[in-house]
Amino acid sequence: MANARNNVTIIGNIPNLEKLSHAWVYKEGDGDKKSFARGLLSVRRSFKPKGEQYYPNDLIPFRVFGFTADYLDRNMTKDGSAVLAIAGNIQISDNYTKDDGSVVYGQPFVMVDDATILEGYAGDGAATPSSSSSSSSGKKAPFLNLGKKK
Repeated sequence: MANARNNVTIIGNIPNLEKLSHAWVYKEGDGDKKSFARGLLSVRRSFKPKGEQYYPNDLIPFRVFGFTADYLDRNMTKDGSAVLAIAGNIQISDNYTKDDGSVVYGQPFVMVDDATILEGYAGDGAATPSSSSSSSSGKKAPFLNLGKKK
């Protein structure tokens, strides 16, 4: 590991895209431009606040490029049943200035190197909100290491 200090591995759900439309945005590559996707991963906290019935969730933003973005968009169900394992590093987006002169400061996100669909594998390339999860369809996601070639 070249940079062992900035590694993160997270397992979580892709939220239901009908209810949270910005949870998955995909742009197919063309020519020499790589495909790109950004999404939100819903991760349950390991503690439950006192007096609360449920564990809170955090929405972790992530970005993915190239073949991994194509694979996830094509094979992941988008009905809230997809469970992903992502590995990568934490980066902060660039600051920028709006037209009115106000500065928008960068936000942290996970730049994904490797991704695996653990549940919610559409498998036939037709990952739509009406696709069923792997538990009901019986399809299992193949184990693939989709990250950078070493």
